[in-house]
Amino acid sequence: PGGAANVASNLAALDVRVHLVGLCGQDEAHEQLLATLAAAGQVDCRGVVAAPDRRTTKKLRIIGARQQIVRVDHEDTSAWPAELERACIAAAIDAIDAADVVVLSDYGKGVCSDALLRAAIDRATRAGKRILVDPKRRDFSAYSGASILTPNRKELSDATGLPCGTDEEAAAAVARAQ
Repeated sequence: PGGAANVASNLAALDVRVHLVGLCGQDEAHEQLLATLAAAGQVDCRGVVAAPDRRTTKKLRIIGARQQIVRVDHEDTSAWPAELERACIAAAIDAIDAADVVVLSDYGKGVCSDALLRAAIDRATRAGKRILVDPKRRDFSAYSGASILTPNRKELSDATGLPCGTDEEAAAAVARAQ
């Protein structure tokens, strides 16, 4: 599984009980994803909303000489109807109520809409739960109220407009300036 399902699968491998929320199509890839997550163990997929007019994201990796040459993504990032957004928000609230910690993995594909983020963060905050966010947006204000943000260096640099290097890179820059 990829995206948030990968996060759920990794947490389940650590013996964490997971309530996954997301959006998929009603297709064979959706069934394969659910089967894979069922095999992973403690992943409750009742919060995965299936939409008949969407496709489940599927990634095809072309391998040559034991390394990936190219990846072809088959996904639907078109706008989603308000009823699907409401269904995902309701599923998120149910999952938050059953959780100790909330993890929001924003892959920039549209599921972590402004409305869903706000509803999830507000619900978790009112319940006194920690909120961990893996951000994808340049504007981190959408994640206001989260306990922890985990951007990588590029995401942090994009969000702040500042370079983001290692301590070693900073020391080298200071040494060059002297």
